[in-house]
Amino acid sequence: KSLIYVASNGQLQGRIEYSDILRPESREVITSLLTVEGVEVHMLTGDNKRTASAVAAQLGIHPTHTHAEAFPEQKATVVRELHEQGKTVAFVGDGINDSPALAYADVSVSFANGSEIARETADVVLMQNDLHGLLEAIEIARKARQLIRQNTGLIAIPNIGALLIAVLFGLNPLAATVVNNGSTVVAGVNGLRPILKSRKQKTLPSVG
Repeated sequence: KSLIYVASNGQLQGRIEYSDILRPESREVITSLLTVEGVEVHMLTGDNKRTASAVAAQLGIHPTHTHAEAFPEQKATVVRELHEQGKTVAFVGDGINDSPALAYADVSVSFANGSEIARETADVVLMQNDLHGLLEAIEIARKARQLIRQNTGLIAIPNIGALLIAVLFGLNPLAATVVNNGSTVVAGVNGLRPILKSRKQKTLPSVG
């Protein structure tokens, strides 16, 4: 806890103890990042070392990954150093002091109710004021990458096969058009699967 001393007319009247309140979902989300996603979690804060260490202990963040009394430029320096070590760095912040670190991160994440400069700097803005959105964003990104790889294969394999056939044996122009356009249509439909699946789940009747 931090202390505020109260005095009147040069006489100490008492003291007020206060401490930062953690987001209720913070520990759960960080535990998931550490154990399920395998992410190396760092905490960058402008608070003093004693407060930062106490908060980090509650969240399960390693002491060596806790950076206290960090001004904006120091936060950006930590992000750059992690990047120079060959790591892909994602930074989550919602304050004005976080904007330099957000700018240097490979992926920057902020919140809809964060500062305007943080929202403008961030690559991803979570519309809900809830860190669970970070896990959802990771899952969406993973599915998007999977779709991109699938669609690359759906387009590349038929077209490369048709090209080889055309070189070795010859290929009717109409057949080549069908292969090219057909693979594009299939890839487009495949890209719509998440939307169609989401709509289907919403229309299913609830049982209870």
